[in-house]
Amino acid sequence: MKEIQFSSFYQAYQKGDLHVLDVREQEEYDALHLDGVRLLPLSELADRYQELELDQPYYVICKSGRRSARACQFLEEQGYDVTNVQGGMDAFESFMKQKAEQEEAFNKRAEKYKGNRSQRRKKA
Repeated sequence: MKEIQFSSFYQAYQKGDLHVLDVREQEEYDALHLDGVRLLPLSELADRYQELELDQPYYVICKSGRRSARACQFLEEQGYDVTNVQGGMDAFESFMKQKAEQEEAFNKRAEKYKGNRSQRRKKA
């Protein structure tokens, strides 16, 4: 089974034109999902997989990567070109938290720099 690390997937996702399949349940999807992602819960996959285009590659995501791995295994057996997104939405949440922390640290440094510049101007 093909797999991709979340960070690599997210870079490609941001560029657009990916077909992403979310196999979590509706409630999980409603709470947090990536824009433009198609929901097809694992619990419905065996009955609905034929709705997917057979000639289209899909990236498959879930909460942690386990359900999406099971979905990928099933879809591969049906002839689909699928790639499991490692870490799933848990990795997305971690990624976004880390990004927010980095932005906060940058903003604090920028404010400190502005403060230092103001003080130097007052002394001059």
